[in-house]
Amino acid sequence: MKKFWIAFFLIFSFSVKAFVPGESFAPLIDAVSPSVVCIRALNAEGREKDGTGFVVSEDGLILSNDHVVKDAEQIEIFSQKKQPMKAYVVGRDTKTDVALLKAMTEAPLPAVEFATSEGVRVGDWVLALGNPYGLGISASVGIISAKGRELQDAPLDDFFQTDAAVHRGSSGGPLFNLDGRVIGMSTAILSPKGEEIGLNFALPSDSLIWVLESLKKDGVVKRPKLGLQVIFDQKEGLYVSDVEKDGPAARAGIKQGDILLTLEGQSLSGAKSLGNLIRRLSIGQQVTLTLLRDGTQITVSLELAEDIDSVLKNPSSREITHEN
Repeated sequence: MKKFWIAFFLIFSFSVKAFVPGESFAPLIDAVSPSVVCIRALNAEGREKDGTGFVVSEDGLILSNDHVVKDAEQIEIFSQKKQPMKAYVVGRDTKTDVALLKAMTEAPLPAVEFATSEGVRVGDWVLALGNPYGLGISASVGIISAKGRELQDAPLDDFFQTDAAVHRGSSGGPLFNLDGRVIGMSTAILSPKGEEIGLNFALPSDSLIWVLESLKKDGVVKRPKLGLQVIFDQKEGLYVSDVEKDGPAARAGIKQGDILLTLEGQSLSGAKSLGNLIRRLSIGQQVTLTLLRDGTQITVSLELAEDIDSVLKNPSSREITHEN
């Protein structure tokens, strides 16, 4: 038996090719850091809040987290090579904690490039740039530790988890792949009892781009809705806990107590999976739902309305804090 395990170990050892990272991340940092800015937000009481942002267009549009600039009376942008610039909020989306800012400058600013987050794998290298504790732009590297993470009160369940060091003040900082393209934005850290333990979460670029385009166009994100609330039950599945009066679901005959099975043929694994599917659809679009009522499967069609505040009731016991 001992000989067998030794032989197996030797075969396994030589079949795995060792990965050796490059000599330095310096060329990558030099290339992308000019597009990253420090943010200082001042509220009416004179309290300052530090954060991070990154330029998404040469005319000075900048993405950051909404909680960085929430209630700000004045916003200043600091880049590595330019004088401080005033900025203002173009649009915000509290559900994804994204804010779009405009730097008040006529000079062109170097903008980032985006990559799709769809092909990002657990184990991929990432570079995080941020403004930890207001000290200025700092770099850290790590890997994608997990995908599809949920954050408390967030309407999405597809956040990246990374072990790249991200601290308070780095909210809104970009997460780059090794090609120098943005694949996410640092949004929150897991902070039990206020302690930073190295679990950091980023909004993936595909979701971020969708929010960005909406904010550029309307200043807000317009979402479709079903007009119901759901609770995920381990035994039952997606249980309809409430139906909005005169909403799309009510008009389609959906009732409290129904169990949702599929939306547009896609299986529903949880409340946030429903939210993820809905946000890819359009206001006014006709959709098909299958549901279970008293043991009988039913198919209904309805027209999605504009969202006020619709889908989620999915409490979490984990303590998630934003980085500021």
